Amino acid sequence: MQEITWPLPLNRASQSKDVWKGGATTSPIWELVGVDGANQGATVPYAGFKEAWVFRYDVIPAGSSGSIWVNNVNPYATNSYRTVVLDFWTFSARIGSDYYCYGVVYLAQRPGSTVRDLIMEGYRTDASPYYFYKVLVDGDSADVGKLGLTNTDYAISVTSTPRVVYVCIRGLNPRAVTFPTGSVVSVNAGPGVKPVGSYVSTIVSGAYSPSNALLTNPATSPYVVGSFIVYSSAGSAPTEWADNATRWGTATSQKAGDYAFAVQFEDSLSGRRSQLSDTVPVTFASTTAIPTRKFSVVGIVDTAKYDTVKIYRSVRNTNASGVFTAGILQLEATFLASEYVITPTTLTTWSSPAAPAT
Repeated sequence: MQEITWPLPLNRASQSKDVWKGGATTSPIWELVGVDGANQGATVPYAGFKEAWVFRYDVIPAGSSGSIWVNNVNPYATNSYRTVVLDFWTFSARIGSDYYCYGVVYLAQRPGSTVRDLIMEGYRTDASPYYFYKVLVDGDSADVGKLGLTNTDYAISVTSTPRVVYVCIRGLNPRAVTFPTGSVVSVNAGPGVKPVGSYVSTIVSGAYSPSNALLTNPATSPYVVGSFIVYSSAGSAPTEWADNATRWGTATSQKAGDYAFAVQFEDSLSGRRSQLSDTVPVTFASTTAIPTRKFSVVGIVDTAKYDTVKIYRSVRNTNASGVFTAGILQLEATFLASEYVITPTTLTTWSSPAAPAT
């Protein structure tokens, strides 16, 4: 080892705390306080490497029915010392208002193989077990080719927001990861989609069953987060929906005119919202028999992404207010979808949709 000539004398240092900068007298040593690792001063010695994170890919359970790994086998459980971590990104996020989590998203290459997996792991403060994990892209899935074949042949970025961690992978839809109590949820974060709405102009006087064509199922359409139908009735509640009578009875009757409705979905945990739907124009004329109507909104929402429904409505438009009044929407109602679940009493033209896949 080459000898290093130290140009500054070290024999005038002091550990006395009554002297400024940890006891260095006014001399060249004044700039080297802390060389022994004990004193405080302008120059602090480098303490060497410190363990910041231990990747725990080898302890992730195998799971069952593809719940964790596609083939229900942890490929890192054996010979884990041969694993190569090609890249990693740190993150932190809030959980509710009182807790938080932190960890890493990393690209790992399996022991003795070129197959790769994109894994998230970390620690949380809201519930035990505090260690959590999530396989975002499994090397045995059809998406493995997006993780590259060489050490540099991939494009991944991770961005943390206060309550959501976004993972973007070239060639795949981005993932939005949230942290409900005791779990980790990863859903498709894009592309940007909005609810699809329509208006049934014929007044509903009795049983009503919307068609599948109008009520688009998000479970079968990856680019629709939900859909809704606006229809009107008078005299009595539609009989097709089991949970409609009570709320229909307390609803306000609307005068004839032009209205506009819109719907938006929200995740109350993360604050993520869908786009606001296009406005659905509603028009009806008054008759002697039916001077007013009550409006109902029925719909379906992808509850894997959103749990809250927001309904917007314009004021009644007349000739005096002008056509642009319909563009001014006001929040009519906001509620949890789970609190307003309704089921058709009879199934005619509309069939109950399958649960959206996560």
